[in-house]
Amino acid sequence: MNINQIKKTKIKQLAMTTLASLIAFKAGAAVDGELSSSSTGNIDITLALGVAGVIVDLRDFNFGNWSGTGELRDNDDLCIGTTGTSQYIIRADGQGVGNDFILSNGSNELAYRVFWNDTTGTAGNFELFAGVQVDNLTNPPNSFTPIGGGGYICTGARDANVEVVIEESALQAAEAGSYSGVLTLTLIPQ
Repeated sequence: MNINQIKKTKIKQLAMTTLASLIAFKAGAAVDGELSSSSTGNIDITLALGVAGVIVDLRDFNFGNWSGTGELRDNDDLCIGTTGTSQYIIRADGQGVGNDFILSNGSNELAYRVFWNDTTGTAGNFELFAGVQVDNLTNPPNSFTPIGGGGYICTGARDANVEVVIEESALQAAEAGSYSGVLTLTLIPQ
């Protein structure tokens, strides 16, 4: 064998070794089976499960006409849920400066207060402050069914409560008129 044939043989061996190495370390960790009477292959499975949350069964609060005495309060049991965790954060934002809780008649404002409970009813609820998150709340498991338009309905029990209070002193100080506003509740899985 001459020197050129030896060089070609060594190049072929190097190429075969490199090819075998590339096949052994192909992308992914799956291992193919071998040809035999039974063949076994392995597949690695990975998944990154994100967290999600939902608030449903909300209703609007209509306080009607104030009688001239006493505070106004209303509350609503609603349904919350999270996936991937049972912990959540709640935040409430109003429409005032700094997300303050205010109702407006176009030229005047009327302040209100917001309370949250991570169970139904108002017993044991706590006050929320505009734009401030309350964390480490626990959500019991709940079931939700998708409905048309991207919404959900709660198929389990209602499990949280929001309460709005307009104090008598704020009502007495307000100018006459029809007041309205929007309260935004944000549930963040934790």
